[in-house]
Amino acid sequence: MLTRLKRLFTRTPPPVALGAYHSNFGGLWIDRKNASLELTRRALIEEVLPITRQAVAHFMSKGYAILPRAVPEAVANDLTEVITAAYAEGDSRLRYHTDGAEHHLLEAGTDPKGKSLVEAHAVLPEVRRALSAPAILEFLSTIFDETPVLTQSLIFQTGSEQGFHQDPAFVVYDKPLSMAACWVALEDIKVGSGELRYLVNSHRLPDYVFSNGRRDSHGTSPAEVESFLAWLITQAQQRGFKQETFLAKKGDVLIWHADLVHGDCQVTDHEATRRSLVGHFCPASVYPQYEGAKNRRQDGDLTYSNYIYNFNNPADPSNRAR
Repeated sequence: MLTRLKRLFTRTPPPVALGAYHSNFGGLWIDRKNASLELTRRALIEEVLPITRQAVAHFMSKGYAILPRAVPEAVANDLTEVITAAYAEGDSRLRYHTDGAEHHLLEAGTDPKGKSLVEAHAVLPEVRRALSAPAILEFLSTIFDETPVLTQSLIFQTGSEQGFHQDPAFVVYDKPLSMAACWVALEDIKVGSGELRYLVNSHRLPDYVFSNGRRDSHGTSPAEVESFLAWLITQAQQRGFKQETFLAKKGDVLIWHADLVHGDCQVTDHEATRRSLVGHFCPASVYPQYEGAKNRRQDGDLTYSNYIYNFNNPADPSNRAR
């Protein structure tokens, strides 16, 4: 019987039919309605490692996966040291985002509260080392069925207090659900520091389509974006989604589905840090909708692009900064 089942599951799967996905916008293979069967098939032919299978099954069901200590402590410490020094001494290579504006030069003595360093992976090998941890790339390769490409990064020293949202409304790819986000704890996270929080199972909410006919809010009004964010809260309450917070240890990684509703808790301990790194990834055949997206580089096993730095002008790698 086991041999017959294995033979059945190891056959080439049929073409993906229209309507086979949970979303009308498609997604990854793990977003197909028969994804559990497909994961079983892949496990039987040993395409998926047992430990990865468990994480992928949880990701499909709950909308996220946790990879304990996926980033080595030494790698997290090296990145923390570089970023702490950059805020204290300034670093002409780095840019930060605050109050809705981007690309500010990181000058000596800049207060890190309310700020995030953007696209630092383009100029800091320490960021690339963290986001190319084998467990991260193995998991992403499995759910993408392709080489993962790092397309954006953010580094936080403190909690951002960002409200609940879904990434496709703001992080735009040519295939809106063909992406995943990776959150790395660069220190042990404390209660009151503005911990990452998320709504379990919210990745299976119905599609919210903006007036532009897409999943992203590009070109829409601020009022429409506010309506979308309010809709998320209403849906969460009506469906009884459980809220969880990620009290991570240094090196722990949480990878979330494109549509998982997530944000930050309020900061109640204003002396606490919440050092963390976020990376947005997509499969190699997918492209973010920014200038230079097809200009990709390689660092070991990591393929990456960015939307600020001009790789074609080494003498002025940040000529789009302002």
